[in-house]
Amino acid sequence: MGKQQIDIFSPYFLEITKLENLQTYISSSYTNQHSCFVINRGDPYPAEVAATVQAVMQSLNFSNPYRLVWQSKVYRVACLGCATDDAIKGLAKNNRRQILLIPIAFTSNHIETLHELDIEYDGHLAKSFGIEMIRRCASPNDSPIFIKATADIAHKHLQSKHRHTNKLPLRCPGCVNAS
Repeated sequence: MGKQQIDIFSPYFLEITKLENLQTYISSSYTNQHSCFVINRGDPYPAEVAATVQAVMQSLNFSNPYRLVWQSKVYRVACLGCATDDAIKGLAKNNRRQILLIPIAFTSNHIETLHELDIEYDGHLAKSFGIEMIRRCASPNDSPIFIKATADIAHKHLQSKHRHTNKLPLRCPGCVNAS
């Protein structure tokens, strides 16, 4: 991850480094039944999100404890564990009272994510389990640094004359149909 890409996450860094005794939970989401099916066939999404988390936390010199958790349970079945709500409950049982949630796979705010993190978790769940504070980092949205970094990536790709990365044509290991 280059310096420009790291700068996109600087609001996260400020949030993380300002608070003491903070448990950092980085959340991501896969939100429909088809997605669970694809993940179970070997989709690289979980590994790609984990690599992003590792790069961001490494740039912070691993200044706070953190875990990657998964936001949405689909049809009451978790595609990936540990679910964010279960992690929050576990932290409360272990007397952790400050939680920072970073929806790291989202480049813009999504109403479902905002509702789940801000109302369900920070509102209802926090009160039910005695959590003092759950804070959600904002997504990059229309940040000038984010827009420039995205444009730079697209520009470099177009200049490369390659249609896609070498990884793109690879199918999930469990995807065997021709279509």
